[in-house]
This record gives sequence, C-alpha cells and structure tokens, in this order.
Amino acid sequence: MMKQMLIALALTAGAAGPAQAKAYIATPKAQAVPDTVLTPMIGYSPYFGFEAGAKAGWLISNPGFVPMINNSVYIEGSAILAEKGYLLVAPLLLWEFHLHPEWSVYGEAGVEAGIHFGNKDKDDDFDTGLRPSGHPSGFSLAGGGIYRFSPDMALRLESEFATGSLRVGLMFPL
Repeated sequence: MMKQMLIALALTAGAAGPAQAKAYIATPKAQAVPDTVLTPMIGYSPYFGFEAGAKAGWLISNPGFVPMINNSVYIEGSAILAEKGYLLVAPLLLWEFHLHPEWSVYGEAGVEAGIHFGNKDKDDDFDTGLRPSGHPSGFSLAGGGIYRFSPDMALRLESEFATGSLRVGLMFPL
C-alpha cells in the first residue's frame, strides 16, 4: 500500500516518466546518499521573523524504514537563529523518499526548543529562557523537497508546520 502511494506521488510530481519513476522508487538503494550532510538555510516565520542557520544530518539507514522502496533515514541536528531574539535548536529524524535521481521528498519530526536572548520587555508573546519554540508542544514537524543539481550540491526547500517557517538551503556532503 505504502509503495503504491509513493509511486503515485512520483508520477503526480512529474519528476520522471511513468516507467522510470515506478522503477526508481521501487528499487531500494538506487539513490547513492552521503553519510553526512550539511545544509546552511535561510527562511521566514510569522512567529520568529527572518531566520538563518544550519542543519547537519547523519545517515542511519539506507534503505530506510520500508526496505522494498528507495528511501533513507537521517538523524539531524538543527540550529536556527531567528530575528526576534531566539536560537531554535532541535534533534530531528528525517525520512527521505527518492523519486528520481535528482528529486526526493521528505518528512521530518523532532523536538524543538527556543532559547530567548532578546529583550524581555519587547512587545512579543515570548518569555525569556528555554521553552518550546512558539508552539505549545515544542514538537517540530516539517516536509520538503530536495533537488540534486550535482552529486555534491542540492537545493532544499522545507516548510515547518508548527511555526509556519519556510526555509531554503544548499545541502552538500561532508
């Protein structure tokens, strides 16, 4: 069932022809993935304003949780500096689905904390100290896509759902 859903997603995205996409997603380990990646990112969030930071990822499984399809799993560490005086830090789990040699989509989940170092009298809804980063649970859930334009460089676009962040970055292997 999961395999058919991912094949349908690949076909809908238009990243490849039907036969090529079906063959690619159905072939475990068809995508060569680096063991370690670094992604400097910039973005914007309605909660935090402009953001800049980086995510580092370490491969833990290839193939990933579904061994009969082309997927991989990373553990990531994230540090994002936000305009409203927050440092957002998070350990994350990233599950990537390889749809085509150049295109993949991913989901990411983890626990995010915001360390506030700005002016506590500033007109915002945040207190000082370590606390969940603007959303009550402190959980981070994101989704995005990766376009590999060379073996050593990829464009990464993501949306973090709890804070509404939209981020873009360049991902490269270490």
